[in-house]
Amino acid sequence: MTKTEDSLERDGKQWYWCPHHKMEGSYDGLYVTHKPEEHDEWKNNKAQFRKKRYEASKNNDSHDTSKEEDSAKKLTINDNMKAALLTHCDLTGAQIDEMIEKAQAQSDF
Repeated sequence: MTKTEDSLERDGKQWYWCPHHKMEGSYDGLYVTHKPEEHDEWKNNKAQFRKKRYEASKNNDSHDTSKEEDSAKKLTINDNMKAALLTHCDLTGAQIDEMIEKAQAQSDF
């Protein structure tokens, strides 16, 4: 989250400093896999992907109540939530998994 170079290579992957990624109080630019001049195209592609994924999830709802009941009984954490805990709470993946297991054990499902 601090610019040291215009681009760098990590683990065989090229990363570029993109000043278009901002979160007030947290960061003013990030290293990302797209070039800064390709940011708008990347953003549009991301929006299209999310739209397609949302539409596909709406179309795949089968209204099978047994499936809905089973999923309602299971406590899970998605990848975005896990990433937020890793980033903002300084938890490790193992700590998050342990926290979820404890919550599942204490639930009355």
